[in-house]
Amino acid sequence: MPRDAEKQGIKAILGTRPRLVLGALAVVALFAVSYILIRDRMGDANRPKIKSLAVLPLKNLSGDPSQEYLADGMTEALIGRLAGIHDLRVVSRTSVMRFKDTSLSVPEIAKTLRVDAVVEGSVMREGTRIRVHAQLIRAATDEHFWSETYDRDLQDVLTLESDVAQSVARKVEATVTGEEHARLSAARSVSPEVYENYLKGQFTLAKTNSRAGVEESIGYFEEAIKQDPTFALAYVGLANAHSDLSTVFIGAPPAEERAKVMSEAQKALELDPGLAEAYALLADVYQELWRWTESEAEYRRALQLNPSDANAHHGLAVWLLCQGRTDEALAWAQRGRELDPIAVSGTDIAWILFHARRYDEAVRELRGVSTRPSHPRSRKGPRNCRP
Repeated sequence: MPRDAEKQGIKAILGTRPRLVLGALAVVALFAVSYILIRDRMGDANRPKIKSLAVLPLKNLSGDPSQEYLADGMTEALIGRLAGIHDLRVVSRTSVMRFKDTSLSVPEIAKTLRVDAVVEGSVMREGTRIRVHAQLIRAATDEHFWSETYDRDLQDVLTLESDVAQSVARKVEATVTGEEHARLSAARSVSPEVYENYLKGQFTLAKTNSRAGVEESIGYFEEAIKQDPTFALAYVGLANAHSDLSTVFIGAPPAEERAKVMSEAQKALELDPGLAEAYALLADVYQELWRWTESEAEYRRALQLNPSDANAHHGLAVWLLCQGRTDEALAWAQRGRELDPIAVSGTDIAWILFHARRYDEAVRELRGVSTRPSHPRSRKGPRNCRP
């Protein structure tokens, strides 16, 4: 072979080596990526499905303690939206608020609340802007598997709440029906002043154990309604406040307060027929008036709209007890406890056990009641079953 031809052959062989190496590397990379994708998918498939969730109190990052009502209000709003999904068990506000500013770890909190995952995050307001950061954490492993930050104008706060709730539902792969999606995504613009008054009313009502405190919350709700008579949530808040006033522990005339509860709840439903809490408030009043058929219908409607409403579970449990259906009553009360595991559900359960002549169990339940016994809602107890 001539020397020139030999050189050309060597060059040809050497020239193909980089291409061969690159090709081999590409094949290896393809296999590696495929392996990772398959491994991750298999890992996701092997992980237990998230069926229960707790939204922990969002942190107030404004540096202003007077803005605490905003963080608490956003927490409650997220709970309310997610609670409308039948495929998820969402722990109630009463129980999660016990972990505000806690030093416990997420797995410890999740174990107490018996949930598969938690949402935690923060809220910061700057002028007319509001920023919410939210993240999802798998309870068993403390794995942070989603986080996102939302920045909106304050008048679009309801849209922001909807966006966060929808993202959470997608990430936990909850099955959401068409009707549930419509409620989850429903939002409207609201004046910052109106929403502030509403949230301040909610914040004050949740913290108080006195007539003066309840009346202060009423002032906030009434101001929100005055500013925007079409804001349905303010009517629900007002109805809740008058419901608290109607208890013997607060001392306002029950008949007058019940009439106000009914009027305000009905007005809320005229504006927004999807408000589960309004139906539950009506059910409570009907039960106190021994209007059994109407009471059951309203409880059932409330639970259809919000299957994680612990108060409606307790109310229906007492309704069943009044019909002599003790076993069913106990089952509903125990479901309510799953939704509100560290709040005062023991009184209702103890009352049902007493009627079932299970006295020792009833006594044990009552001994376990320790959550804010001075709060009017924790002392309402079962309604009378007869005039």
